[in-house]
Amino acid sequence: MINFKQYLEEGRDAPLYHTTEIETATSIIKDDLIKPFTTQSFATKRNEKISYKFVKGVSLTRSLNFAKAFRGEYVIIFEFDQSKLVHNHQIVPFNFFAAGAEAHGSDSPARFSKKEDNILNEHEEFLVGPIKNVNKYITKIIVTPSVFSQLSTFKNILNHPKLYVNGKFINK
Repeated sequence: MINFKQYLEEGRDAPLYHTTEIETATSIIKDDLIKPFTTQSFATKRNEKISYKFVKGVSLTRSLNFAKAFRGEYVIIFEFDQSKLVHNHQIVPFNFFAAGAEAHGSDSPARFSKKEDNILNEHEEFLVGPIKNVNKYITKIIVTPSVFSQLSTFKNILNHPKLYVNGKFINK
């Protein structure tokens, strides 16, 4: 039986997913950059005192199903090679829903409760900072057929070599 740390380390070869709207996806491809719009708080406990550090970064998930359900049908999902990302970026497992009230400024130490010991898993990974040179990490740009039909004006996605629709690459 493996422990949670071993589970995470073994899972470092699994892809990571980032979901966004079509317009934002075109900017990501054009600028070769995902800007750090998400802010997470990381709590540290020392001598029974909890302190917080707020960090900007990019939210990712290990679950394609979670990525598909996160924003609905009309989205673009970037699939990233996690093993490449970890060479140049700090990636932290983060469970937003288990973070509890202290993530929103409360004094409640939810991250240090017994509930946290059970590892409530929402499949989130938090990448600290921006993702520069994003195109070198992309393994797929996953779109649904309904999104694909809307891409005629978004040439940088429509012509991208990693465009993936209905289980196959379109431009290879």
